[in-house]
Amino acid sequence: MNNTDEQVNALVSVRDTVDSVVLRPEMPFAYAPVYVNWEANLVIRKELLRNLGLAMLCVFLVTLLLIANVWTSLFVLTCVILTLVNTAGMMHFWGLTIDVATTIILILAIGLAVDYSAHIGHAFMVPNATATTRNDRTILTLHTIGTAVWNGGFSTFLAFVLLSTLGSYIFSTFFKVLFLVVVFGLFHGLCFLPVVLSLIGPAPYSHMSETTNSKIMPGSAIELNDGIKQTAGFHAESFDARYYNRADSHEKAVGTVSSNGVSIEDRVGSTQDTYCFI
Repeated sequence: MNNTDEQVNALVSVRDTVDSVVLRPEMPFAYAPVYVNWEANLVIRKELLRNLGLAMLCVFLVTLLLIANVWTSLFVLTCVILTLVNTAGMMHFWGLTIDVATTIILILAIGLAVDYSAHIGHAFMVPNATATTRNDRTILTLHTIGTAVWNGGFSTFLAFVLLSTLGSYIFSTFFKVLFLVVVFGLFHGLCFLPVVLSLIGPAPYSHMSETTNSKIMPGSAIELNDGIKQTAGFHAESFDARYYNRADSHEKAVGTVSSNGVSIEDRVGSTQDTYCFI
């Protein structure tokens, strides 16, 4: 038998032949030691498709619950599906087939593949006063979370790279499949998904304040729509805002800042001036 299809066809043919023979009182059945593996090959396709479908459903429901946007969740799910399709395609050229080992690893890899795209999708949905267009939001998303996603994929690769030196079939298969998942997962999370979001991405969360992405924390900088920078001195319910002119170090109170946003009474000055919270 040269491949799995021939083995499965031979097993089914022998069983059909034996079942056609009626003997009483005992019914005959076909058995051979190799049938144990052939039996797994007989049902593995159906089992793999069913388990992948259930896993994809779980991925969509969980991302929908956490990201809270249908379209973004569908984009993340699409990236996961494409990652697994690319992985399965490259497995063929790497000499791997669909067997018990690759089936288990592929199902486990779904949880790894969703990580890269989910972070990008969630960061894209967070509103920011300095990024109003889809393209600006995509650039800001890659600037804020892209490095962390890349570091996560690279650290995952370091976790299993030593498996490539082992001669065991299970360990080498584990390395090959996870390597492909990391490569294609990073590609779809950092390249494919940002392009899709920049073209047809949904609007940001409407229930969040525009300043939510720039939380008022010690030393944090907040940039208003006119480009004037502000720095928070400490975290509290409200702040005294003072205006500093860099030319003459003049200081005057101009407004207050609360958790609901920024309230500036006197917005005079150029972009060279700075509002500071003290």
